[in-house]
Amino acid sequence: MRNIKKNLKTNLKTNKYLKYKLFNLYIKTTLNNTFVTLTDIKGKIKSNYSGGRFKHIKKATPYAAESAIIKVSKDCLSYGVKRIQLFINGIGKSKKTTIKIIRSIGLKILAVENITPVPYNGCRKPRKPR
Repeated sequence: MRNIKKNLKTNLKTNKYLKYKLFNLYIKTTLNNTFVTLTDIKGKIKSNYSGGRFKHIKKATPYAAESAIIKVSKDCLSYGVKRIQLFINGIGKSKKTTIKIIRSIGLKILAVENITPVPYNGCRKPRKPR
């Protein structure tokens, strides 16, 4: 009886993310590329893809972001997770399209948060010429 309880406790510790069935999805869009990272609640990376399989200017397109998101969402569904929290960072063309793609795949988005850093005062302006 004790061995069974120990095995159950160790299985719950190792598969804790399956207990909650909630992951975080981080999308970083730059002018040149899109990075997609899937983490559990504690922040451990489970899957990581980018639009890097395309070359040069094609990496910056929404299609490259779509291919990366589809790969990550397949990993997410293989873990048995249907609900995610979405964190979007950066400036790029593929912010809105990524949300549409995630919804069309069948993942439920619980929260969308924009974590793009915004400067308060910015850089100092150059002096006026005399």
